[in-house]
Amino acid sequence: MDPERRSALRAQVEVYLQKFPHASTVEIKNWIRSGEQIPGVEDISMNTMNRFILRLKKKFEASGNCAKHAGGNGRPSISRAIAARVKRLGINKKNRSLRNISEQTRISHQSVKNILNKAGCKPYQKYKTQKMSDKHKINRVSSAQKLLRRYGSQYRAGRSWSRLVNTDFSAKIKTCPTRNSKNDIIWSTSREAAGDLLESNEEKFSLGEMIWGGVSSKGLIPESSPIFVSELCNQYDSKPKTANSEIYADMIKEQVGPAILEVYPDGQAIFQDDGATIHRARISMDAVHETFKHRVDPADQASKMADIWPIENVWGIIKAKIDQTQTNNLQHLKRKIKSVWKEIDSDKDLCRRLMSSIPKRLAAVVQKQGSQITKDDY
Repeated sequence: MDPERRSALRAQVEVYLQKFPHASTVEIKNWIRSGEQIPGVEDISMNTMNRFILRLKKKFEASGNCAKHAGGNGRPSISRAIAARVKRLGINKKNRSLRNISEQTRISHQSVKNILNKAGCKPYQKYKTQKMSDKHKINRVSSAQKLLRRYGSQYRAGRSWSRLVNTDFSAKIKTCPTRNSKNDIIWSTSREAAGDLLESNEEKFSLGEMIWGGVSSKGLIPESSPIFVSELCNQYDSKPKTANSEIYADMIKEQVGPAILEVYPDGQAIFQDDGATIHRARISMDAVHETFKHRVDPADQASKMADIWPIENVWGIIKAKIDQTQTNNLQHLKRKIKSVWKEIDSDKDLCRRLMSSIPKRLAAVVQKQGSQITKDDY
């Protein structure tokens, strides 16, 4: 049935039902066929006419007209009680998959998803947080309050926070990134057709590099490249596998001091490092004291403060960039790290925003009573 004839037929049925709302399908059909209201109506088959009129009658009974869509797709609707139970089981609950809720409520997992979406929910991936005791939280609050009192509750150009150089060693950046098995898929008609594409080459002990660096409101330090720990260790006869307090002290005096002086030639930079063991050795403390006029007192810094310092954000950016490309060996990895480092350093506005967020982060730690903070908290 063409659209014009369908529209005309719908209008005539509605006119008839308004006069005779309890008319049968046969009566409506005979009235339409007996008149000349719709040209060519005799060409419509009997079955098509019956089904069409029957649908229009149901619409008229439900809404008082034949134009409005009856709604629904023929499936039974989900009751309010079941929808409420889905929300109780699924919203802000641990270890609750769609299929798990579906089994408990006896509805399809797609229906569960629709109910949660309609309630304004969407799935969020978990993020890693530091495991903290109550004592850690108390110390974090105390440390945040001390730092806010000493360096100010707001970031101002030329003041303390703008002079801070936040430094640290990174975790090992690997040549083979961590694989997400859920996303690492190949669409194919069969395993045979996909062939070698389905192979996931992984090394049991992946090669990688640890680096040292700093971030300030004026950019990254050192500007051209981070300091590679492997290169530091190779300068010593004993060839240690990682940095120790002696290596750290030498690095502060010979490389870090000059690099910071290039960015802050007036010597007004405020040096900060965390409470790692090699940072707190006497030889390391003496080296920092001899090299810098100003530093963040180790006594003012509690443990478990990784969510406060922007250098952790820098490591996150570098790792994300590295994971996007395949690095074949350590030399390739180093070149890529240097490239990303220069890219971040060139974005001075990003570095300034990171440093200006420190007082906000500290205030958020106090407000959350020492609990882990996220970007949404400041």
